[in-house]
Amino acid sequence: MAAGEPCGAGAANMIEPLRAIERALHPTEQQRAALEGLRLQVAGMAQLIATACPDYPLLGPMDRIAAVADRLNVMLFAVMTLSPALPDFYDSLGDGQKTALERAIRQFRRPADGG
Repeated sequence: MAAGEPCGAGAANMIEPLRAIERALHPTEQQRAALEGLRLQVAGMAQLIATACPDYPLLGPMDRIAAVADRLNVMLFAVMTLSPALPDFYDSLGDGQKTALERAIRQFRRPADGG
């Protein structure tokens, strides 16, 4: 999240990578159904993460720490919720699809230095 960017802005941008992945994979009907299920789960988790952004002024250090703890708990829940479906989907891909997936994901990675 860039400085000055609203708290929930990053979560809303999770759907476009899934669309790019679908375009790159040319999934079978079964894979398309699994990907659509993932898309729905990601959309729900993105909405949940966005709601974890405080909509009230954080007046002191303890308020900020509490807000960060709440947000991290929500993010951990989202990761744990999505984690079981990801390996199943990945295992359904052929070698060529896995290569295409890696290429599609690479274009959405942020630089490690944040810039």
